Amino acid sequence: MIKNSYALLIVAIPILTGYVIQVSRGRTSLLPIDAYLVFYAFSLVFALFVLGQKVHLGSINKNLHWNKQFDRVSDHALKIIFLLSAVYFLLWTSVLWGKLHSFRLDFIDSGIYSDIVYNSAYGQLFYSSLYNIHGLGEHFSPVVLAFVPFYWISPNVLWLLTAQVAAFALCPVILFFICREIFRNESLSRKVALGMAVLWFAFPTMLNAVQTGFHPSTLSPPFILLGFYFLVANRLRRFWAVMVLLLCFKENLALVWISFGLYSFLVLKRKTLGTALILIGGFWGIAVVKWVIPFFRGEGWGHVGRIGPTDHIYYKLKYLFLYLFVPLGFLSLANWQSSLMIWPPILLNLAVKYTKQLHGVYHYDDIIVPVLFLAAISALAAGKYRPLMRKIKVMNARYLMCWLLVPIGFSFFFPVERLIQYCPSATHRGIAEELKQVKERWPQKTIHVQHNLRMVLNRYGKTESLGRDWRGWKFEPGDLILLAPDLREIKSNKYYNLKKEYTNILKFFEDSSGNQFKRINEPFHFLQVYEVL
Repeated sequence: MIKNSYALLIVAIPILTGYVIQVSRGRTSLLPIDAYLVFYAFSLVFALFVLGQKVHLGSINKNLHWNKQFDRVSDHALKIIFLLSAVYFLLWTSVLWGKLHSFRLDFIDSGIYSDIVYNSAYGQLFYSSLYNIHGLGEHFSPVVLAFVPFYWISPNVLWLLTAQVAAFALCPVILFFICREIFRNESLSRKVALGMAVLWFAFPTMLNAVQTGFHPSTLSPPFILLGFYFLVANRLRRFWAVMVLLLCFKENLALVWISFGLYSFLVLKRKTLGTALILIGGFWGIAVVKWVIPFFRGEGWGHVGRIGPTDHIYYKLKYLFLYLFVPLGFLSLANWQSSLMIWPPILLNLAVKYTKQLHGVYHYDDIIVPVLFLAAISALAAGKYRPLMRKIKVMNARYLMCWLLVPIGFSFFFPVERLIQYCPSATHRGIAEELKQVKERWPQKTIHVQHNLRMVLNRYGKTESLGRDWRGWKFEPGDLILLAPDLREIKSNKYYNLKKEYTNILKFFEDSSGNQFKRINEPFHFLQVYEVL
């Protein structure tokens, strides 16, 4: 299938180079994110190389066998997409399950929203125990109330994580119907939809948004795509219903209103609709930041202080081209009219000085990526990248699979590598078993735990995180304190240093004059359990 050995070098050299660079920086992951991006960029070059060398306009008439085979495959394109969605749903659900049960799932943001849902389910609507504020005063995400009935069944953060993976896996199915709606050629629409499905499951920043942890905005991509589908299909009642629902995920979803307004105004030539979307989206975005969130918070919203459009220019340029445009081969920019829809959510990240929004490894790109795919599909439908479109139109199954196997194999390898990395050890399983014993033995006591234990200790009684500042800890007689010293080897994040946290706890025990603590030794071997006397 690949006759030119130089094509293999095109693929091998960049990933090896990227890996060496990452190891030199102290990152020992088998598949570092920067190496992944470099490899993905060169895989697109490789794809274009194969297309340019092997496919020409007359090839469809020279190989009728492959053409008929591709027709059979295209007839089953939706089934193939459903199969891919199911496979990646199972893979990423397993990854997040392993990450949770190996105690590597950060309390920020998964635990914060799990805590809000738990409190809402048991009498304290939208209360955030960690911040001690109304949950809508941190981010405007009333959509989390949808999980309250599930927490009545069992208070478990896996409900949130599973829903997030399901939202990610469902998007290619909706992309299929979008392609069918805006492409006049049915066979071509199926080919583009199949290609976009594969690229979706391999898109670096979206994969990182899914595997980092739960955030309400990461549930929104299928609804963004669904809203666009209703827009181009001219089903306006359903479109407006979905657009209103989007505002319940997070305050920045108002930018999607502006994006769709620009698309309606410039591409669909529906100026009244486009103007209405831009004005309503702009008004709601200002209102929720200036009035709604401060109302629930009781003070000004601190995130406004992150604005800094002239800061970190190098990181912003790297983020813009390497993390957003390269993985789709700059298709999102091919048509200037449809490309304008990508800029409202992108400009939000470019306007801040908060560098975590520029690394491509958190959830900050979860509403940008679906808009990038919509702009790319719109550009192809408008006839941009005409040489590529002609080759896609006449492409037979052999060359299509040659193109798609690279991102398919890579997107499959990425969660498998994470699954191996997050596989719970015997120590992790022992800690989890002893946490079950704690729940059974003290169902009603107030328990104070290290933050990485809290999401696994799912219980109906009151559970509190020890928090970042040990000087502010307050305990009542009869309270329990749970520690897991064996988890100190887990890599710390910006907010929590597990080794330092454990040291502070011991220091607090030594210096505390108002409390006495009794160690409960049996039957605990992995946990340190203390009772406040």
